[in-house]
Formats: sequence, C-alpha cells, structure tokens
Amino acid sequence: MRYRKITLYKIIIGLFVVLQNFTLAAAADFESTIELESNNNVVRIAGRHTTDSRVANKRNLGFLPSAGGISGLGMRVSELRLFGPSGKAVIFRKLMNGEYLADSDYAAWEYSVDLSPHSSSNAAGHVSWLTNTNGILMLDDLLPQFTVGKEKVSASISLQNRAEWTAAGGADLLGVEPTTFDDYRKGIIYLGTELRHHRPGVGSKSVSFTFSGDWHFTDKEAIVMTEEVMAKLANTFGSIPEGAIRIGIFKFPMQVNPGSWEAETRGNNVSIISSDMPFRTQSTQRLHEQLRHELFHLWIPNGLSLTGNYAWFYEGLALYHSLKMAVELKRIGFDDMLDTLSRAYQIDLRQKPRRPLIDPSGLSVGVADTATYARGILVAFLLDVEFLRSSKERSGVISLFSKIFSANPSNTDGNTYVLNAIGQSSIVSKYVKGAEIIDPLMIEITTGFTFDGENGFKIVEKPNSRQREILSKLSYNTWRSSNRIKK
Repeated sequence: MRYRKITLYKIIIGLFVVLQNFTLAAAADFESTIELESNNNVVRIAGRHTTDSRVANKRNLGFLPSAGGISGLGMRVSELRLFGPSGKAVIFRKLMNGEYLADSDYAAWEYSVDLSPHSSSNAAGHVSWLTNTNGILMLDDLLPQFTVGKEKVSASISLQNRAEWTAAGGADLLGVEPTTFDDYRKGIIYLGTELRHHRPGVGSKSVSFTFSGDWHFTDKEAIVMTEEVMAKLANTFGSIPEGAIRIGIFKFPMQVNPGSWEAETRGNNVSIISSDMPFRTQSTQRLHEQLRHELFHLWIPNGLSLTGNYAWFYEGLALYHSLKMAVELKRIGFDDMLDTLSRAYQIDLRQKPRRPLIDPSGLSVGVADTATYARGILVAFLLDVEFLRSSKERSGVISLFSKIFSANPSNTDGNTYVLNAIGQSSIVSKYVKGAEIIDPLMIEITTGFTFDGENGFKIVEKPNSRQREILSKLSYNTWRSSNRIKK
C-alpha cells in the first residue's frame, strides 16, 4: 500500500512539474487530487499551486481547526510532505495540530486524512466523513486553508473514486476530468455506491439531487416538495439565488435515534443527514420541515455578501418563516405554530444568566445555540407583528427579507446592516441589544394571543378587529379554511 502511495505521488508531482509552464483553462489558484483508498476511511490528497495562483503565503500550511462545533480537525491529517518547484522535498516543522511552517516556499504537497465518522452524530452534517458505502467530502475541512485577501479561492479538483462508486458536486456528476470550484470552501462532493442522482430542475432553476439509502418518501416526492418550497421562497424574496443548487440527502454514518437530523446549507449545497421517521406521514413532514429551513438559507445568509456573525437574525428568521410557510401550505396547524412559539418562550425564560443577542455596540456575543435560536424566533415573530401594525397590515417581516436581499451590500457587517434595516424599535433595544424577559402581555395586546405558563400561547376568545387583521396576516385564516381541520 505504501508503494502505491509513493508511485501515485511521483506521477502527480511529475505531472505538476510538466504543467508548470502552462496556464490552466479554468485559472484555478491551486489544483488537487483526492484519492479514496479501497477499504478504509482514509483519503490521500496531493496538490500544487498553479501558475495562476494568487496565494502569496507559500511558507505556512494550515487546515481548518473546527467546524459546526466539532474541534480537533487538524488531528486527522498525517503523512504530510511538502515539495519545491523542482519536486525536491521542503523541510517544515509542525506548530500545532493542523498548522505547519516550511523553511522555504513550497509548490506542492501531499498528505492523508482520516475521515472516520466522528463520535458525535452532530458532526455528520458539518464535517467530512467516509464509510465503506458512502461519504461526504467538504472541501473546506479537507483541503489546506489558502487565502487571497477577502476574495474567493478557486481550486481544480480531480477525484480518484472507488470502483462502482459515483460522485456529484455542484451541478455535475464528477468523473475522471477535473472539476473547478470557484470558491472551494463552499464545495461539497457527495459520493458512494448505489447513489441516486437527479437533475430535474425546479422551475427555471438548475437544481440537482443526490439521494442515498431508502426512505419512507420517494425521490419524486422530495423533488416535488423542493419545487413547492422554492416557489414560495422565490415569491418571498422576489428573485432566486445565482448558480446551480444541489441537495444531498443521506443517512447518518452511525446508529442514531429515529427523527434525528443534522443539516447545513453551504454555498448552494444543501446537505441533509437524517434518520428516517417510524411512519410515512412523519417522514414526509420531517423532510418538508428540513427543506423549508435549509432552502431559506440559500437566500439568507448565503445569497448575501454581509460579514460577521449575525446568526441570531437569519436563524431566527429561518425558523419563524418556516413555521408561517408550513401553515400557509397546510403542512401544520396554527396551533402547532403557537406551540412552537410557546416552547421557544419557555426556553428563553429559563436562560441563566440572561444575555443579549448582540451587545450594544452591535457585535455578536457568542455562537448560536438553542437559547439564541429560541430568542431569535421570538424576535422574528415580534418584528413581524410590529411591521404589520406599523404598515396597517400591508407588510410584515417579509418586506425586511426582500429589502435586505435586493440591496445586498458588499463587505458590510451583518449586525450593523440588519439593525439599520430594522430601524428604531423597542424590540431591538429590549430583546436584541438587551436581555429583558419578553412580556407576554404586550404580545396579547398586539396579536390577539393570550399566554399562561401551563398552556402557552392561545388565541383570545374574542379578538378585536385589529387583532383579527393581525391573525389573518399570520395565516390564521388559512389554517381555519384547511380541509385538515375538523369542523
């Protein structure tokens, strides 16, 4: 096995030296070959800077230390070797796990990465993994961390796959020819045996699918659900994201409880890692929920050029908008939406010590967690009601979505821009920059909901005319007219 690795390295490095005097058609900053070994969880990677490379720092070589709350990713890297332009080995030293410093500029590299699934199932949706039947390669944690200021770094990737496996990335099925990723940090490759690839498109949009495993729903049902959700979101935002979209739906690479799932929308790639539900109805409902939330992120934040950590805003909005959409599409009842808001309120009420979502200067105060999401969905709900009241029920928080998405300023801090877009609001001062307990009486007065500690939010028995208008805009009338509701 070691002889094969050395032979592969010599072939690749020899090819790289020959190509030094030529320009790649795709003008990538670096090119890399990813080879899957036949019977284990290890991948072997070789790469080089191209003649078009804009990467200036060729002394440091580093790997992503953490992703999705999973740390220690640099520990997976082993057997690193660096080479100069002529193929001669370059001496380097290890600074820490995943961080190396060469004695002179290097032109090429090779190393191994152990992609055994992480012991935490949470990692499956956010970190590369590989089994004997399938895997997901997330190029950001698999390839070195190269930077070109604030610009995207491109990579030309060649994949040496296992026999009888297929692979897909972006709009394409990946074969023997190199594939260029314009922003390799957003690149994802789905691969395995017996994968099902579809490229039906959704409306006029290029949307591709990769399915692994058997589910209680069919591939066609998942595609139809995607069409439904994409159409609603396109109507909400007034346009669709640029570029091809791929949705990968995989089972966990380890045993988990029914109903467990992890998902991430990275660039235009939507990865859903899930266990199936016990019954078909539950399974289709869960998939629709996953698609509503993750597809939202194609627009916010992934369709924006805002910087910084403003997850309190876009995660809260995604959760809240998913609820409203589910009621509008008659996937859940209005009482289900109220139950979710009630649970979020109870989570926020129990938060100790209490902390604001962002500090008064507009900076994020920490990573997004359950408490952040709970408060975020409540803030989104309150902003929706406030926007509806101030516009006399003409436009709710959806108007904020389209305003931010259509403006899309470059290299602007997300928190600063979002707060300016919201404008002066007691909701921001009390519940975003402040850490006050959300007042249920204020919710009752403005919305027509009543609250008690045992039953959570309920609709008041006799809402006044203004409250009825607000309830209508919150999809209450859609729910009442649904055939799902027994009269």
